[in-house]
Amino acid sequence: VNSATGPDGALYICDMYRGIIQEGNWLRPGSYLRPVVQKYKLQDNVRRGRIYRVLHKSYRNTKQPRMYEEKTAELLKHLSHENGWWRLTAQKEIILRQDKSVVPALVQLTQNGDGIGRVHAMWTLEGLGEADAEFALSQLNDTDHRVRQTAIRLLEPSFQSGDNSYLGNVAELVNDKNSRVVAQAINSIQFLRSPVANDHILSGMLANEKNDFIQGVGRLALNAKKGGRGSR
Repeated sequence: VNSATGPDGALYICDMYRGIIQEGNWLRPGSYLRPVVQKYKLQDNVRRGRIYRVLHKSYRNTKQPRMYEEKTAELLKHLSHENGWWRLTAQKEIILRQDKSVVPALVQLTQNGDGIGRVHAMWTLEGLGEADAEFALSQLNDTDHRVRQTAIRLLEPSFQSGDNSYLGNVAELVNDKNSRVVAQAINSIQFLRSPVANDHILSGMLANEKNDFIQGVGRLALNAKKGGRGSR
């Protein structure tokens, strides 16, 4: 029913083990399933399950995190950790502390870190209230597509509020060489109610007419603007 990566790098899988998962209406007296349940005593099999810890054969024990004991500045190195659990937990802890003393170091990380670490640094700055439009605009033309995609997301609230000041900047990315960046540009632009936004979405679709992924994203965006969240 669920799976997640743990701090040790292992994959944890939650397995529900229960005799009955149907709604009660399906099991009323006289129903087809009632005698089946009674025959195998499925009603007695409750509150059971398993958690599997899956390891690669090359796995070696790793050190356990002690993030609550670390200073905020020490948490920054975890934003580039190879394990996503470490990155997300460090990001969350920094934001919860609201320690603005690390803002200069975070800005530096967005410029000189590796791709995924830079993305986490950008979202950490956003959580600290330090990722303004000027910062996002400076990242729109970055060489890493994940950074460009994140920069678009950081500008999205302005579109949601009806402000089209940065529409031209984001609209340029509907012609980006990376399809995920194009999809993000379309998904963010759709929040604007302006007809010009439609033109940019269509432009992105035309520029990627053979890309089924982009075509699907574009159709969903246009439909949303007609009657969904993009149209009020």
